[in-house]
Amino acid sequence: MKKFNSNLTSSLIEDYILEKTRVEDPIIDEMHEYAEQNEVPIIGPLVGKFLYQMALITNAKSIFEMGSGFGYSAYWFTKAFKGEGKIICTDFSKEHKEAAESFFKKANMEIYLDFISGNSIEIIKELKLSFDIIFIDVDKEQYPEVIEISYEKLNKNGIMIADNTLWYGRVIEDDELPSTKGIKIFNNLISKDNRFVTTILPLRDGVTVSYKKD
Repeated sequence: MKKFNSNLTSSLIEDYILEKTRVEDPIIDEMHEYAEQNEVPIIGPLVGKFLYQMALITNAKSIFEMGSGFGYSAYWFTKAFKGEGKIICTDFSKEHKEAAESFFKKANMEIYLDFISGNSIEIIKELKLSFDIIFIDVDKEQYPEVIEISYEKLNKNGIMIADNTLWYGRVIEDDELPSTKGIKIFNNLISKDNRFVTTILPLRDGVTVSYKKD
């Protein structure tokens, strides 16, 4: 798997963590190969293992992903399902949808997956459902918009998890790119939102976990 460099932590420390938390799973290995061959960005095994653990801890049965790629993060989440559960993935790419469905079928986990092609935000707005976990990995300019939507769509004690919230360290730089501005605004808003209890973890490229209090 191609190595990711976020400039946030020592590569030696990341290697150490990977060694100590490694999960043996041939489907994940195949997904790593697919990501590298097709140059598709993924959250990587460090964040993947964290998502799996969060789903286990919360006993999540309903998960929505805003921006799923070819199902890498969804697969980690779904590993926590024990006999019941549903994850709704969203992505514009039909190629990603087909790849995700193929990987889930190969893992005999296709019963958990519902992959909808299209705009993640519009899709979740239209669904008459609520969720235990909402995972955010859409265009960074859209991040501020997802806070209110996630609050409305999360179950009580639900969790919103957002990826890339330290954005290669650009959040502490004078960076005027729309993507960086989006992340900065999101971080400012969610950190002051008393409806959530929020922590920003310096894991890989930054992962923000927000617990809905009521």
